[in-house]
Amino acid sequence: MSVIVRPLLFIFALLCGASGMSNAAFLDDLANPATWEKTVPEVFAELPPSLYFSRIDAETIRLPRQKDFELGDFSHGDVVLRWDDEKKLNRVEIIVYNKGDDGNVTREQFKTLLEKMEQTLNNLLPVEGKSRKMDKLDTGVRGQTEVWETERCGTWLLESSSTGRGKTFASEFIRLTIGKSLEKGGASDVARRVSLKANVSRESDGSVWIKNIPMVDQGEKGYCVPATAARVFAYYGMDGVDQHAMAALCQSQSGNGGTTMPQMRAALQDLGKAFHFRVKTMEDGTFAEMVALYNKEAKKQKASAIAISDIYMGNVDGEILRAARTRNASKVKKWMADVKKCIDEGVPVLWCVVLGLFEEQGIPQARGGHMRLIIGYNPDEETIIYSDSWGAGHARKKTSVEEAYSMTVERSIMRLSR
Repeated sequence: MSVIVRPLLFIFALLCGASGMSNAAFLDDLANPATWEKTVPEVFAELPPSLYFSRIDAETIRLPRQKDFELGDFSHGDVVLRWDDEKKLNRVEIIVYNKGDDGNVTREQFKTLLEKMEQTLNNLLPVEGKSRKMDKLDTGVRGQTEVWETERCGTWLLESSSTGRGKTFASEFIRLTIGKSLEKGGASDVARRVSLKANVSRESDGSVWIKNIPMVDQGEKGYCVPATAARVFAYYGMDGVDQHAMAALCQSQSGNGGTTMPQMRAALQDLGKAFHFRVKTMEDGTFAEMVALYNKEAKKQKASAIAISDIYMGNVDGEILRAARTRNASKVKKWMADVKKCIDEGVPVLWCVVLGLFEEQGIPQARGGHMRLIIGYNPDEETIIYSDSWGAGHARKKTSVEEAYSMTVERSIMRLSR
């Protein structure tokens, strides 16, 4: 689904002075074994004080691209810092390049950037990198991997993916991951269907919801579809298939272009057999159908008709659409029954919606198409519980069943086949 994401950063101001790490020395410090013995606050205190962080949760912090922070003599995308149970730095993920933030580049530009990164690491680390092919059963995509395994400062993994040649060349991503342990789940690590029910929590207020669904932060790019699908992969034990791999598989457009649902379904169906799941479409709607239903109700209420473009621009009266869609109570009841069945089984629902119909506070995207996850429900309140791929502040939210049903375009699930 095509989306436009508007930045809304949750600022974490660093009040400490910069006494250690600098922008140019960040990789040098990560190559120092002492860095990996520091607590996260100690690491923060040594970063430049002008930096800001966004999307903070219990285990990770995302550092968006900003002009005051570069790695040596090249710029980069997001930096994600992760820590362990002892609050020590455990893993650093640096997006050197991705088409969602950086746009498309030529084959020569992609190759030059990758070679420059390889040479930097060969000069920095005490061992030479070893090349190997990226295993599609680990990441979902084909590509190249170079590994530097050190005894004192962990494993350094440089992964890159692109497709085609000549005029058909498409750049995807270059990612550097550094850590003590870089184990990721692939097709052989997929959870068993019966184990998913253990993640279902039933609370005293009547809420039923799925715990342990990892957060994937799409940042300021139109990656809601790849990021949401990647969250389900990670929940099922296959965190090697991240949002950048999904963007490649879904043929997501660079910049804020987004992803269409047919592209996503085709990509997931392609992966399903190897990764032991199948895609089931619970509801397959279109903006055109929504507009037709809206205009029929608008005519009854003597209100103005809309076009599809009005959905993207946010020129839609949510109450008119709510009246049109909820007039048939049996359809709303069936919609909710399907949601309950999935949640009770521990299966999250991929939920495509139109934003801007009803008021939502503090969201980066105010209108247009978006994908989120339905992760629970509360029958007493007649609400559903949902989650967005915008960081920890969006991990668990709720809305009424009527509003949820009214804004729905499509729903799908990835059902494990074993």
